[in-house]
Amino acid sequence: PLTGLESTVEEPLSRRLIEAREALRHAAQQTAMEAAVNHTVLRRAVEAGEAFLQALFSTTTEPEPVYRTGERKDEGGGTGAGWLLDRKA
Repeated sequence: PLTGLESTVEEPLSRRLIEAREALRHAAQQTAMEAAVNHTVLRRAVEAGEAFLQALFSTTTEPEPVYRTGERKDEGGGTGAGWLLDRKA
């Protein structure tokens, strides 16, 4: 660790090296703090997404089919085929 640098080096540490060590320590602490915040935000986002999916797909009854035969009235007098829409801006 950087705190034990004095015991490794035989000469006294220069002022520039001490200041650089403190700046590095401060940057590492800031980075660790930001990483902890990011971890918390991401964990909560994943939990919220999982809760949303659970609410979306949980049901007590069998889901209704999307397309049912015989219930659709064809308003255009055509063959009963579906519509094709092309969404372009």
